[in-house]
Amino acid sequence: MKKELQEELYERYPEIFEIGRDIPNRDELYEPIHTGITCESGWYRLIDSLCFAIMQICRNKQVKPPRATQIKQKFAGLRFYYSGVDESAYEEINGAIWMAESMSHRMCEKCGSTQNIVITKGWNKTLCGECYEEYNKERKHDVETYTPEEFLLVDKNYGVPISTKQE
Repeated sequence: MKKELQEELYERYPEIFEIGRDIPNRDELYEPIHTGITCESGWYRLIDSLCFAIMQICRNKQVKPPRATQIKQKFAGLRFYYSGVDESAYEEINGAIWMAESMSHRMCEKCGSTQNIVITKGWNKTLCGECYEEYNKERKHDVETYTPEEFLLVDKNYGVPISTKQE
C-alpha cells in the first residue's frame, strides 16, 4: 500500500494501529503492525471501511478496540489479523472482518475497481481486466485466471479444483 494511504489509516484509527505506544522495558517504540499494510492500494477503501466498522462496534459495546497485528494479501484475498478483542465484541468484529475479506475477492487489489474481476493462477492476485493486462505485460506472457466463483472452489493448499459432485 502506498505509504501516504497507510499513514492516513494510522492517523484515522490510532486505537486500532497503536502506532508509537511505549512498552515498558523497551528502548524503541512498539508498533504492533511493524510490517506495515502489505497489500496493494486498491483495498484502501475496504480497509478504511472495516476499521470504521470495528470502531463503531467497539463504541456501541463501550469496549477498547482490538489492535491490528497484520494486514496483508494472501490467496488473492485480504487478511486482517488482530489481538486484544473484548469477548462481548468478538463475534461482531469477526463478522465485519469476514465480510471485508469476502469482498476483497471481488475488488481489484491494485486500483479498487469491481468490474471484470479475475484471480490469477499461481501467485494469486485479484485484478480488474485493465490491471490484469498490465500484469501480463510485466510478465511478458498471459497468466491464467479464475473467476471469483471458480476461485472459491479451489483447494488453496494445492491449487486444484475441489469436486462439487455429491457422492
